[in-house]
Amino acid sequence: MNRSKWWLFVDVAAIVPLLRLLVLFGIALVPMYRIAANPADAVAFVTEKWTTQRGGESRFALGYTFVSASGGEYRGATSASREIYDRTVLGDRLDVQYASDAPENHRVTSDTRNPSFIVFEIGGAATVLLTVLSLAWVGVRGLRSDLRNVLTSRARG
Repeated sequence: MNRSKWWLFVDVAAIVPLLRLLVLFGIALVPMYRIAANPADAVAFVTEKWTTQRGGESRFALGYTFVSASGGEYRGATSASREIYDRTVLGDRLDVQYASDAPENHRVTSDTRNPSFIVFEIGGAATVLLTVLSLAWVGVRGLRSDLRNVLTSRARG
């Protein structure tokens, strides 16, 4: 392999994982888009509480059930701060927003986490997205340049 073909391979190998990450972000955003396009509100009731250990830290979650306007029953789960988890009992209400045309796309609108968590969540998502987009832009530019060099060298020789 000559140098230009090697760098072409490296560029493609770098871009593919970035494209996968962008697709995953897109898949995660589809339910939010569906909810925003046809929003409906419902009241959910807490049916479960559980904790998990990850990396020596406790994570808290609440399971809930709600009934859509069409009469279907749907289940979901949301993470919770320790304070919310400790004061929540089975049967407590949670506010839920769902897509009226696809109730399986739903999210909890009640405050279940510390308010500062939202700032970190948005900041983290913006940081990851900006990094991925800038790396993809640099990679695509490099890939175009390498493709141009490979095609030019083939045309000459």
